[in-house]
Amino acid sequence: MLRKGHILAILVIGVSVVSILSISAEEGLIPAWIKNSAKFWVDGQTSDQEFLTTIEWLIENDFMKIASQDDEWKAEAGKLYKENQQLKKEISDLKEKDTRLQRLTQPYYDPAPKSSRIQSQDCSGTASCFTGDVTAIIDGDTIKVDGNSIRFALVDTPEIGEYGYGLAKDFVAKICPLGSIALVDEDDKQTQGSYGRMIAIIYCNGMNLNKAVLDQGYGKIDTYFCTKSEFEYDGWAQTHGCAAKKTQQYTPPKSEPPKAKTEPPKTEPPKTEPPKSEPPETTTPNCDPSYPTVCIPPPPPDLDCGEITYRNFKVLQPDPHRFDGDKDGIGCES
Repeated sequence: MLRKGHILAILVIGVSVVSILSISAEEGLIPAWIKNSAKFWVDGQTSDQEFLTTIEWLIENDFMKIASQDDEWKAEAGKLYKENQQLKKEISDLKEKDTRLQRLTQPYYDPAPKSSRIQSQDCSGTASCFTGDVTAIIDGDTIKVDGNSIRFALVDTPEIGEYGYGLAKDFVAKICPLGSIALVDEDDKQTQGSYGRMIAIIYCNGMNLNKAVLDQGYGKIDTYFCTKSEFEYDGWAQTHGCAAKKTQQYTPPKSEPPKAKTEPPKTEPPKTEPPKSEPPETTTPNCDPSYPTVCIPPPPPDLDCGEITYRNFKVLQPDPHRFDGDKDGIGCES
């Protein structure tokens, strides 16, 4: 029998579900004949057609509301859409995790010599020390780790627009591609940074990047900062220039001015033979034999292409100034 609360009735016509009917009423609100009609239909004492007539009366008098199939379908479609969006997000997260796992497990391409590999990647000193993902390669001596700009301590590579810029940047990207995990050891003596960048040694994929760039000739050591760096006495820093501390500036040799000719006193009679004039004395330029077609003095100081005017000249080894970065026998190629 009907009670106070919710009454749910489901009518089936043929093989399809027409709707879900709901009634909310209090005792005494529904006429007794309606209640009796429902009981008789349940007990099989009245026909379906007669009971449908009773249902029509309930609908016409707002005792019953029928939810349309369109509303049900819309609600179901909204539910499925939310589930689909959640599945897409989960699939995307799984793909990202899989990509990272493949990057960590796939064979590593090592463009640097074995001598650039290191056994330990421990930080020294008391300055900042952290690990993070490589998020950008700026050039041959600057990268970003977790979005923080890190400048290679003591290393100087060509700037954008200078010869060798792309080669140095590509070299670093091959050793330490985006997404690699890097260890950053800040220079204790340069914690003030440089133009918003931290100055540090960077270890990546078993390499000391500072050392590897210098070993391969893609950059040179900035000897001015040797005495200002915590890493001055590290083996790689000593080998590449800090042992010599070549900080003086280059001054090209100058020729001595010719000596003035002396004239005899006017009171003396002229000599039968004119005096012989001596040629002006000059100092022979000190030219490094590695550059036979031009005259470039040997180091110190260590010069780069921006400090000389020569271009496309012949270079022989050992090339102390490292003008021939790609070792094709031509220096400072324009």
